[in-house]
Amino acid sequence: MTTGSASGDPAVTARADDRQTVAVSGSGLAELTCAWLLAEQGHRVHVAAGPTGGSRPLVLGGETAALLASVWRADLVAGAWPLRGRVVRWGRGEPGYVAAPALAIDGAVLVSRALDRLAGLGNVEIRGHGGGPGPGSARWTVTAAPGGAAAVEAGRRRMLVGRVRLKAGEAADVTVLETVAGGWLHLFPVGGGEAVAQAMVPGPVERPAALLSALLAESGLGARLDGACEQAVAVPAAPRLLDDPAAPGRLVVGGGALRLDPIAGTGTAQAVRTAILAAAVIGSASRAGG
Repeated sequence: MTTGSASGDPAVTARADDRQTVAVSGSGLAELTCAWLLAEQGHRVHVAAGPTGGSRPLVLGGETAALLASVWRADLVAGAWPLRGRVVRWGRGEPGYVAAPALAIDGAVLVSRALDRLAGLGNVEIRGHGGGPGPGSARWTVTAAPGGAAAVEAGRRRMLVGRVRLKAGEAADVTVLETVAGGWLHLFPVGGGEAVAQAMVPGPVERPAALLSALLAESGLGARLDGACEQAVAVPAAPRLLDDPAAPGRLVVGGGALRLDPIAGTGTAQAVRTAILAAAVIGSASRAGG
């Protein structure tokens, strides 16, 4: 049986008895990528979109951007701020420059564009924030937020994230990664004279903005900024692995299944890869009559 889409994408061929109804709970990039791949296989997909969570600044390497374009067959990163490389300094050593083209983009923009693309598919139903995991007839549920599931977490690290302004004349196309006594620092421009400052520190943290500003000043990066960081948040950042990411009829994707080091810039690619794997599992099980 051939199933087309309203978005003009190539038709998807699937036997009627291979198709299943899949509930996708959440609107992170991992869940939406899995929904897209399943819909292309011809499955009926019900997406229960969760809260967007606001702005989520990301740095995407060239390989990650290429992976997104390959999977989605669209330029989800259009308008992203281009970065040409990274300056790295460990401890008191001399800084070194690494040519590493990348893009700075708001993760919320990626999600919004993915939802728009999914909305053009005839076999995808998207419901608003909340509303449960989907219809009771779904054979599978895919989510990145398995409530109450046990996980192994390595440490109590937190990542501090805040927006800052660069002084006039500072390089706006190079990221900086440094270490200080209290943790790791990452500064990346996002355009318009602004940058995002990140710090990996032991948790818990009571005053994120004050600690982030102190670390920036300690490293010397503060001299590149026009003022201190006034607002920041502290989010869990310790490596985390779900004890059982799969159960009968359920697959966990994205950071819910596996969280690596968020300051390394690998999280988005990892999320997309878990989505590819989950879609392949469901497709294989469907063809086998599972």
